[in-house]
Amino acid sequence: MTSATRPTAKPRASRKYTEQLRAVGAYTYITYTRILKPLSDRAYFHLVYATRNPKGIRKFRDVEQQTVKEQDAVRETAQREHREQRTGQTELTFAPADELSGTIQAERAERLQEAETRLFTLLKQGPQRYEHLQPRILEIPLVWQNDLNSMLTHLCKAGRITIPLAPRQRIPKPGNIIGLPDQNT
Repeated sequence: MTSATRPTAKPRASRKYTEQLRAVGAYTYITYTRILKPLSDRAYFHLVYATRNPKGIRKFRDVEQQTVKEQDAVRETAQREHREQRTGQTELTFAPADELSGTIQAERAERLQEAETRLFTLLKQGPQRYEHLQPRILEIPLVWQNDLNSMLTHLCKAGRITIPLAPRQRIPKPGNIIGLPDQNT
């Protein structure tokens, strides 16, 4: 399967649309989330969100995080009902799993890698304030606030980035300056 046909690949039309929206609307932040068809791992549509306020991106990702599990549960039920209807066999149902489907987990892993790559690209331009990095990273679909904080904490412990934290501060927050080890932060 080529990257253009993988379920996790962003269609060229969506990419072009977001580029045009950013240029014409002068939006600072643009993101999207993919809504999957109930019976297949294909996009039903992409919900695009554009804003000039970084709080909007954070809220959009919060809502996405809440709805991804619901979308997975709805899709799992629809697929089970479709199989039962097709085969005439009733399946045993168990309590919904707390973890995401394999499709979403695979896409999240890919997006988290994209987030790390974007983080280092931004940091190569010089040290960045947390509140400037946060919306740029959260523009990436399926990357959530807790993912960003975990990634930053892990990279800091590994010595790949620097984050001067206040005493007793465990995670980065607005006001922290994040940089590469060879940069003055």
